[in-house]
Amino acid sequence: MTEQRQIIPDSPVDLTEMKKTVGGKIEVIRVLVDHVLVDFPEKLRQLRHGLAVGDAGQVRIIAHTLKSSLASFGAAEAREIARALEICGATGELAGAEKILSQLEQHIERIIVFFSGPDWLDKA
Repeated sequence: MTEQRQIIPDSPVDLTEMKKTVGGKIEVIRVLVDHVLVDFPEKLRQLRHGLAVGDAGQVRIIAHTLKSSLASFGAAEAREIARALEICGATGELAGAEKILSQLEQHIERIIVFFSGPDWLDKA
């Protein structure tokens, strides 16, 4: 029997992928979501600070952390943007990183709004 994917129009995450990541345990997803609602804004603040002071190492590490988290949420597009930012940090090429960070912030804002809504769990 094949698994049926839950397609939610304009959803910034793939709930089917999330459930697979945690073995279908909704309570684990709730804990992850609660953590992300606090952690993602802090990680974005750290990225912005890293760019402001030209700390390519900080940018790389924080972007890598976000990339991993975004992958577990099935947020493929946001994950790829975090990956691009990670590469900027790894190569020390921060000139275009501000634009990439702005894109990442927009995607993460959509994720936060999605999970801040009262009915996201009904879609899981």
